[in-house]
Amino acid sequence: AEGEEPEGHRGNVNFYQYAQYGTPDPTLPIVHVDVTDTVEVAAQVYWYYARHLYGATGDLPMERFKIERGEASFQTGAKFTERFTVKRMYHPPVPYLT
Repeated sequence: AEGEEPEGHRGNVNFYQYAQYGTPDPTLPIVHVDVTDTVEVAAQVYWYYARHLYGATGDLPMERFKIERGEASFQTGAKFTERFTVKRMYHPPVPYLT
C-alpha cells in the first residue's frame, strides 16, 4: 500500500557489535548487556571456539572469563555484562538507483 515499507525491509533495526576491546567507531556508545544468567554457557561456547578456531589448549579458564565480565559490569548493577556498541535506526544501502 502507499507509504508502507515493503515486507522484509530492515529499517529501524538495532545492530549490536561486540566491543570487548573498545569500539571501532568512537561516536557509538558502549552498551552493557546483562549476561549473568548465561555466563556459564557463554564461557563454554567461548572456550569451544578458542580450542577449535585458534588452537587453544588446556582447561577452560572460567575464572578469568568471569573476572573480565565482572569488571565490565561494576557500574551497571549486574553481576556479569558483555560490552557492545549499537548502531540504531540502521538503514541498509539501496542496491539500485531510481
